[in-house]
Amino acid sequence: LSKSAIIQKDKVRSGATPELMSFKYARMATVNETNEKEKLDASIIKGLTGNDLMKVRDLYKSEITIKPKAKIFLISNHKPEINSEDKAIKDRVVFIPFKQTFDKTPENTAYVNSIVENDINYFFSLMVDYGSQWWIDRDLKLPAICEMATSEFIDENNDIDPFIAEMILLNPTEEQLEEAQLKEGHKSKGLYLSSAYSDYIRWTEDNDKPCRKQGEFKKALEIRGFCIKQSKGNLVIKKDKSHLVLKSKISLEEEEDL
Repeated sequence: LSKSAIIQKDKVRSGATPELMSFKYARMATVNETNEKEKLDASIIKGLTGNDLMKVRDLYKSEITIKPKAKIFLISNHKPEINSEDKAIKDRVVFIPFKQTFDKTPENTAYVNSIVENDINYFFSLMVDYGSQWWIDRDLKLPAICEMATSEFIDENNDIDPFIAEMILLNPTEEQLEEAQLKEGHKSKGLYLSSAYSDYIRWTEDNDKPCRKQGEFKKALEIRGFCIKQSKGNLVIKKDKSHLVLKSKISLEEEEDL
């Protein structure tokens, strides 16, 4: 499949969807090699894996309704980005690490050709045998190495919690609050969303993290209990009755080495 079938586009999908037509009959689909910073299209992934009906249309053809049944495998040297707040997409992703490489030598090529020519029926029999066994007991557990790799992959896409921990100070001292308010030019006990987002952009660049749009950034903060309301023409971030300051706006004393 073309990666355009599952990768988020800058523009909203409209019109024909020839990249999705293969899912009409497919039982297994492979997508090869995404680029850095490309993000999975959550709505498409949910539609393809949710056992629901989906409307698709080939070029110059009428729209049809299909029920996708394929398992999708993305084979890539670059991990795609996902929305770490979206439980549905997190539940659908399994990361399988391939830690071995195979050199393209005459010996290896001959070995692969031998398997294809002489042993392919044995591999097919194994697949049928294990598939039949799974159909009987349905007991197929994800290996621990895949569980760990999947958890790490999801954590890598969680940019908000590390940003909050590193860049936002909860309940600063009076001196720190005054210093931050002087630099910000306001007396609010909260943060201007525009200032926090500017720091967030720089932080993602410094830490090689995916950067959300401001609306997504705002929503992620609200999910974590921050309240964002309009105040005197500015969106202000607040947290319960606590004061908040950006660490970039204050002088932090370095801890002395013990």
